[in-house]
Amino acid sequence: MGEMKTTSKRIEWVDIAKGLAIILVCLGHRDVPKCLEEWICSFHMALFFFLAGYTTRFESYANFWVYAARKVRFLLVPYFIFGLAILAFNYCFDFFYRHEVVPLGPALLVLIDGRAYGPLWFIPTFFIVEIASYALNFLPKGKMLVAILCSFGGYALSMAYRESHIFWNINIALICLPFFWFAKLVRNSKINERFAKGNVALVLCAFAVHMICLAFNTRVSMVFKNFGIFPLFIIGSMAGSYVAASACMPLEKTRRIKRVLTYFGKNTIPILAFHLYPGYMILETLFYHFLGLKYLYNVFSYNIEGFVYTIVILLLCVPIIEFVNRFAPWALGGRVVKKKKESLPTSDGARS
Repeated sequence: MGEMKTTSKRIEWVDIAKGLAIILVCLGHRDVPKCLEEWICSFHMALFFFLAGYTTRFESYANFWVYAARKVRFLLVPYFIFGLAILAFNYCFDFFYRHEVVPLGPALLVLIDGRAYGPLWFIPTFFIVEIASYALNFLPKGKMLVAILCSFGGYALSMAYRESHIFWNINIALICLPFFWFAKLVRNSKINERFAKGNVALVLCAFAVHMICLAFNTRVSMVFKNFGIFPLFIIGSMAGSYVAASACMPLEKTRRIKRVLTYFGKNTIPILAFHLYPGYMILETLFYHFLGLKYLYNVFSYNIEGFVYTIVILLLCVPIIEFVNRFAPWALGGRVVKKKKESLPTSDGARS
């Protein structure tokens, strides 16, 4: 694989924002107050595309194939590896605990066509956005306009095939293109200086736009093709992503919060893969069946339990993250660094 022409330093607040986003993903998959759930779903997935658009530098890559190979390595390779790991867990869980035998063929097909298991659907969608964005970058002008037109095309495709799954969620990828290019528009415009400094007026304006769109729209869900009033979804998600990113910049000056969010932000894929399946399956089996803590649809369940579950799940993901980073970095697109064997001089003065 070719090398990048330039290397870039990680932007701390971006890792912090990714950490916040993945925590919101975990929280959004549990029972939390309805207003909080609607707020989370209104922008948390769009935030990932915004951060990607802000940090991606197409000119840093020698050509498309270098760029695509890198995206395959860091997105598709982890997608299939973690997808197969979850498939194996589910198979063993069904066989030994539920005493059921699930055919592997349909399960593998689900992984191949992009439905995957739980939130893993997001990874091939993210890959499509990155590849399509590289193609859009060749346009001399009007990139954001084309991205918006593609988004409405993806929405029309979603509505036309509402009950069907489209390979690798191409429809959702098209819908999400404006989030990527909105960030690039911010980065390449005069707004970037104010954005980097956390201009209060711009943040408050974006927050107001986000809350207005949230108030007049329904709960959204990309995977279930629920967008409510589509223009409000797009505008609200962009505004919400801008506010969330801006809010994460001051956290660079903190210590503990920065450390925790950065850690999760650098390890989003293992958390994305394991927090729902098998994470919550393990917790529910432990809490409900072995400890007798049955779910009650009460105030505690809807207002507290989701936060407790999220904290426990994130803690359970830590040993998985550490294991993968230490013993299987290739599962995340990394390479195993081998220590060079120290050579010793022989009797004739040569080194072995």
